[in-house]
Amino acid sequence: MSRKLNALDRVVTLLVALALGALAFFAFDWRYGWVFSYPEQLSTGPVTTAVEATWFPWVFAVVAVVLGLLALWWLASHARRPHESTVRLTGSDNTGRLDLDLSSLASATADRFGQLAGADSVRGRTRSLGSHQVVEITARLDPRADGPSVAAAARTCAADVAAALPDGDATCRVLIDGPRGRGRRGSTTTVGVQ
Repeated sequence: MSRKLNALDRVVTLLVALALGALAFFAFDWRYGWVFSYPEQLSTGPVTTAVEATWFPWVFAVVAVVLGLLALWWLASHARRPHESTVRLTGSDNTGRLDLDLSSLASATADRFGQLAGADSVRGRTRSLGSHQVVEITARLDPRADGPSVAAAARTCAADVAAALPDGDATCRVLIDGPRGRGRRGSTTTVGVQ
């Protein structure tokens, strides 16, 4: 979510909170008469007159359409943005632009992890966390895989991603599913690499 949209969300939340607080205050004040005095009976005459007017259905329809469009805009602005598929490298300047394809990096890193760790199925993808890109590797280990080789493979892949993007624009995360056996479900483990 962008900073402007985040600021707009906070302002709207504050306005709704203030409106609800004012409504609660007037409801209690009407009941107990702390600040203002109110008539004994409330009349709905002006509201009934407005609702029965010939212009009311048209105004109601226009307001409903505008609020519906605002609601759709609000939902669309909060929809997940697709992650960036490329990252501009530091060697870019006005004579040329160097871009790194993140999905290719994720695929190559997943293949390398599979070779080093002995995994049955390995998948690589990229995710966006704010302006930061994460190369995420999900692997199901072979039953013969051992812990030290898996940890070494994760460290190697993290080093490869760091070498490909030395500015720290992306990091590597490895999610490991244990081997499936009879009557046993695999459990997912995250391997942390510093």
